[in-house]
Amino acid sequence: MCKECEQRGKTWNGSDPICGFSKPTFDENNWNCATLNKLRRIAESLDSIQYMDDCSMATIPVRDVGWIVLTWYKCRGRTSSARCMMDDFDEILTLADAEAAIAQYRDELEEE
Repeated sequence: MCKECEQRGKTWNGSDPICGFSKPTFDENNWNCATLNKLRRIAESLDSIQYMDDCSMATIPVRDVGWIVLTWYKCRGRTSSARCMMDDFDEILTLADAEAAIAQYRDELEEE
């Protein structure tokens, strides 16, 4: 489980969260992961979300990492895809890169 999921815990009634980083890289079998939710909020604060047919795609530029690209359906808790891209690579997002983005955009998250 990622640090963000551990710190947040479960703060609602209903299904338990499923961390998107139960291993060092993104796991598509996730639901309401605190790290992925923070990345989606960062993308929202950057106004970098595109919508098409109830699907969303977001890009987040991260210094010394590349672009984080996320996709999800409607406003539901599962993030379908999470990748890290640059001109010469396209990889599954790692927890370390997700944490780098959260650290870089911490001020945007604290304004909420």
